[in-house]
Amino acid sequence: TAPLPAVFVDPESGEQVRFTHPQLSALVQISGALNLVKSKPSLKIWIVYAIDRAVVEIIQPVVERSVMIACTTTRELVLKDFCTDNDDIRMRQCAHMMVQNLASNLAMVTCKDPLRVTMNNQLKTFLMSKLGEPQDRQIQDTIGQTAELITRENLELGVSLVKKTATDEAVREMDQLLEAALDERRRAREANQPYLP
Repeated sequence: TAPLPAVFVDPESGEQVRFTHPQLSALVQISGALNLVKSKPSLKIWIVYAIDRAVVEIIQPVVERSVMIACTTTRELVLKDFCTDNDDIRMRQCAHMMVQNLASNLAMVTCKDPLRVTMNNQLKTFLMSKLGEPQDRQIQDTIGQTAELITRENLELGVSLVKKTATDEAVREMDQLLEAALDERRRAREANQPYLP
């Protein structure tokens, strides 16, 4: 499936849907065995939208926290480990590798359970609304089971989006935090002198 445009118009309702992560439509897994989705194929777009909304709801606080902790830790360790080293290129590479690993792992640990709950709730909400708020207990149970299955199938996809965002942001932040230290080492290296703090 090709990615959806950033803005999509539902052909059935005419409702305009704005995606934050339009590439999700090509990546979201929806089991072909789900009778609810088989009977109403237009639900697929709303399933992708619900997953998109769940990621958006979780991503900012998780990324902010993960990046702050990863950058602070990395900055302190890298400045200590490279305190007399004038190789700014190696220092920057080491800082990037460390901050990416820390931010990625912190984001994964921090977001997995809240994302599972949020994704499941978003899916139930959208499925219920698109099926006209059914009162039949059996249909409600089917919606709940469908939401749980889709959440299980796509949780790692959501986590990977959060991790990617956290690592990208951490690298940008790390470059800013180490800019002065890297400049000092670059000047010492270019002058062919040892770096002395």
